[in-house]
Amino acid sequence: AANTISTPITTAKLEIENSEPFARVAKARIERTYLAQIAKNVKEVYTAGECYLSVKLDLEAIEALQLQINVETVRLAILSGVKKLKDQHVAKMSKNKLRIFPIDTNRETMYFSLQALKQHLLKVVVKGIPQVERAIISKIENTNGKLHLLVEGVGLSDVMTRTGVVGTKTTSNHVMEVKEVLGIEAARATIVQEIQYTMGKHGTSIDSRHVMLLADLMSCRGEILG
Repeated sequence: AANTISTPITTAKLEIENSEPFARVAKARIERTYLAQIAKNVKEVYTAGECYLSVKLDLEAIEALQLQINVETVRLAILSGVKKLKDQHVAKMSKNKLRIFPIDTNRETMYFSLQALKQHLLKVVVKGIPQVERAIISKIENTNGKLHLLVEGVGLSDVMTRTGVVGTKTTSNHVMEVKEVLGIEAARATIVQEIQYTMGKHGTSIDSRHVMLLADLMSCRGEILG
């Protein structure tokens, strides 16, 4: 088992499995969303006395993505995401506009500071788990249209504790992360599950006792070996 894998996938069971709107809201709480995705524009403004960045939020996009955020939560996300910014640097102008002032007030370097700040702002995570690259709403096989979320990226503990997700029935294919979050027994069960799933997809069946023996050998010392 590797410490990092190419595609860590967490399968999140939803509290309401037959509702797509509910699934979309749960997805929005998990999948990371950058400021660049919900901003109509980020303009540089220069006047005789000051310069700043004007951010206009796309309220229609926010509603369509079921993000449940507003200008104040975005302001707080900016303050959290750009460490050097203080409360006085980010001003709320209206329900969809923010004004961000640069930290550096030196006239000779202010232009470059504003450019750097602009690039940093666009990468601020305003909603979701920063480590999660994306989340997909998927139908569960052999069920009557029931839905769950397939979450790409690490952050098992964060996904498990999100509102709308049944944490006790949420699984991951990342054995090492499962071991860190849930312990060695859960990691052993994950090894068994992943081997059986992978071999089954290739049309091959293995006696479950052999798989369990392999999982026992990999986890018997309290660490994942192999």
